[in-house]
Amino acid sequence: MTKASDKTSTVEPQDPPSQQEAITALAEEVKKEASSSQVERFVQSFERSARRWEIIVYPALFAFVVLAGYGFFLIYSLTNSVASIARSMDPNMGAHMETMAVEISSLSKEVKDMSHELTRMSIKMTEVSEKMDSLPPIPVYMQNMDTSMSNMNESILQMNTSIQSIALTTEHMRLSMANMNQSVSRPMSFFNSFAPW
Repeated sequence: MTKASDKTSTVEPQDPPSQQEAITALAEEVKKEASSSQVERFVQSFERSARRWEIIVYPALFAFVVLAGYGFFLIYSLTNSVASIARSMDPNMGAHMETMAVEISSLSKEVKDMSHELTRMSIKMTEVSEKMDSLPPIPVYMQNMDTSMSNMNESILQMNTSIQSIALTTEHMRLSMANMNQSVSRPMSFFNSFAPW
């Protein structure tokens, strides 16, 4: 306690403040008041803008959380689907793919052979076409065949009339034989009645 009393006793009395110092002190107080009112206005406007941002940011943050959860669910279901597809695949698929590749290569060779055969066939067809062009025209042969057929038709008509006349002659012969049979059978039956057997 003595030390504190020593300190207070050693403080020298200050001179009354001069006018210059009073003005400076007053200016500082005015600045403090002005800056405190500006700070208050700044804080108020900041609070208002913070409220506006709260109205926008909190729902957006909630929507982002919901969308992130949904995205996680989609990724999880996709990985499950891919895993089930991988499990359901044939374990011998590699061997089957090799067999299919060999079969496809043999098929391509056969298609090549077939294309060569088709080329040869087209060459043969052009040769046949050239030979057909070198033959005399077919309509001449058709005309000759037509005349031969008409001659044959006339011959068949003549043969038909001849057969009809033969049929008529045969019919006359039959009638004559029937008449002769009747004329001979009466006397013969009369003679048969006298015969002993």
